Amino acid sequence: MRFHTGILALFLTPPGLPSGGFHWQRTITPPPKAPLAQACVVLDTQTFANAAPALRDLRLFQDGIELPYAVEESYDPRALESGVTTADDRSLYETSLVANLSPRLNAIAPGDGIDRDSRTHQPLKPGQIDSWIGVYDNIEIPAHVPVERVRLEPAPDSPVSLQIFATEADTTRDPPSESIRGALDAQHLALPFTLGANLQHPATLGILAEHGEQVYRRAVFEMRRRSLCYQPRSASPLTLYLGGGEAMTAKTYSYASSFSTAVERPYATVGPLVPNPENTDTPVRHGLLTQRRRMLLAAALAGAFFIISARRMLVQQKGPPENIT
Repeated sequence: MRFHTGILALFLTPPGLPSGGFHWQRTITPPPKAPLAQACVVLDTQTFANAAPALRDLRLFQDGIELPYAVEESYDPRALESGVTTADDRSLYETSLVANLSPRLNAIAPGDGIDRDSRTHQPLKPGQIDSWIGVYDNIEIPAHVPVERVRLEPAPDSPVSLQIFATEADTTRDPPSESIRGALDAQHLALPFTLGANLQHPATLGILAEHGEQVYRRAVFEMRRRSLCYQPRSASPLTLYLGGGEAMTAKTYSYASSFSTAVERPYATVGPLVPNPENTDTPVRHGLLTQRRRMLLAAALAGAFFIISARRMLVQQKGPPENIT
């Protein structure tokens, strides 16, 4: 019977594959023109927002085997040498979140209490909005998502001053926990800064752009590109597990120590974030066996039944032992 139990365990728990504990998973499709080459995949906002701080619980699997990986961060060599990120930084950036800007409250001329256009000083018509004095937005940002610079759309062709405020979402603070001031113009299209308010918890991020005749529609907050790089075992799709908490840290490999950032690598594509069906805390399970495990269980039971039946048939064919005289 121990033999049959071993077969059942083999079917239900593929070697090396995490059977639970990770809340989420994403499918990674290798580059179609180079599926066996060392490749990278961009780590986006969804990955940072649902993984543990510092990406401590990312685990990569292919063909049931855990793969080592290295996380590469794009940096302008000038910033590495000086320790200062300039407005014309040449690092590669990815979008963290986008704020859709709205006009601020219109100005009131001193003394008459009449809403007037800030540029012409003429009374505003019914329904007219004075957008001269600036635009703003408040937006929620998840925990752990890096924010390292901001730029405006359309790009400014004249000076514009920015104010950025950030406060943890579950607290009420006046003044905000972080306040950044800066300016953009045609030669400086991005303002570098590092947001700290959402390192551990979600935060509310506010931006105010004081401008001239140009009206801005969006503020794009960005992070340096961070890529997960790996050497595949085959051309099969890979699975990235995440959201496992402090106890689900990845194995320690020496892969990162020999990883070279100077090598050009193709980029794989990552699929949507979906619940891990093997996780008992995932709502899609509802406390029952998943479809995949039901199929594996059925196959294991069928195999065990076949082996038991075959052994019985062999015993019956041999018959009772003959008497030896």
